[in-house]
Amino acid sequence: MTLPKARPSSASRSLARADKKASPIIAACAPTTSRLHALTGCFNFSAWCVNAVRKTYNARTETVAKLPSFRESWAKSWRCIIPAESISEPNWGTGSAVRWVIQQPAAYPMGIAGIYRRWKHQDGRELFTFAMLTVNADGHPVMEGFHRPQDEKRMVVILDPSDYGPWLSCPVDEAPSFFKQWTGPLEASAAPLPPRVPKSSSARTTRPPKADEGGQLF
Repeated sequence: MTLPKARPSSASRSLARADKKASPIIAACAPTTSRLHALTGCFNFSAWCVNAVRKTYNARTETVAKLPSFRESWAKSWRCIIPAESISEPNWGTGSAVRWVIQQPAAYPMGIAGIYRRWKHQDGRELFTFAMLTVNADGHPVMEGFHRPQDEKRMVVILDPSDYGPWLSCPVDEAPSFFKQWTGPLEASAAPLPPRVPKSSSARTTRPPKADEGGQLF
């Protein structure tokens, strides 16, 4: 199975921005698989806001079958694969968060395990949204080094290419067998975001009055 071209995406988007930046996913749509474009996170589609998106950008494998936001997708095997050239995580080694990028050698695309759902927007559009599945990252040689020191270490579920088909098609009771840390090589490097440019002043300027026909201002 070939993954569609991937690009990084941000979790904190409004609906208007996210709709323009939908990400490609491969979804289990019985009896076949389909390539869809889906919005990042926000399974709680009743309220498109930054906080809701952040809460459902990832789904913990330990609770995906229980939480109201995710349990229907899990029970109905609405599973997907999210292609990604890289992922980003905050590194707190300096005492403050610095963005780091994690990827496979040569930026080989990763297939991240996820769940998805479809719903209709109030304007009539049919939309798809997805969340990436995560596992505990304790002891992982790369991913254990991210997030705040006191926070639990988490990482997304990266699938082996040979598992793409089985992940999408297996019975729901067999799907947890894919909930494990990635053991393949990963490269991590600092990639801090550029400083935010201050917003331009909203102060209004007043043009000087035009000179009269005689060339006098007053």
